Amino acid sequence: MLLKYIRCVHRFYPHLTSPSKGEAPAPKGTPFEPGGGTLVAMADLSSCLLPVPDDLTRPYWQAAWEGRLELPRCTACGRWRFPPIATCDACGSPAFAWTPVSGQGNVYSFGVIHENFIKGFDPPYVVAQIELAEQPGLCIMANILDCPPRRVAIGMAVSVTFEQVSDTIRLPQFRPVG
Repeated sequence: MLLKYIRCVHRFYPHLTSPSKGEAPAPKGTPFEPGGGTLVAMADLSSCLLPVPDDLTRPYWQAAWEGRLELPRCTACGRWRFPPIATCDACGSPAFAWTPVSGQGNVYSFGVIHENFIKGFDPPYVVAQIELAEQPGLCIMANILDCPPRRVAIGMAVSVTFEQVSDTIRLPQFRPVG
């Protein structure tokens, strides 16, 4: 699961997953490939937090900009796969289509951030793994908005919303249902 998360971070924020200070760059094609970025100190993160769409993730960000949550779905077996990867974990097929999802789900796991490491993120705030209704284990990382951190709970029903963070990016975030 950690490697899947690291790959997700690298896919959407390649400039944040450069090698550690003193390390040689990883070979091209690995989750830690610099992607043209450089090592970023924690204090400098506020200047580079926006996602960097690439050929694989551009449909995701375009749909989010338009107010839709779309994820890749294997056209061979029908299994959803997120973050986007080259081949299906279930059947090995490289074929997939970007397909809308309901945006409904439940909090699978979460953490409350109490320290102000990044400008623009006023603590406390919640970072959660949301299990989407379409498939067990289909999860997306996001913030929980409009809910005090003490009220967030495992299993809490949530619905997607889109937060505009720049002139070109809207982030899928989640709010409690009801």
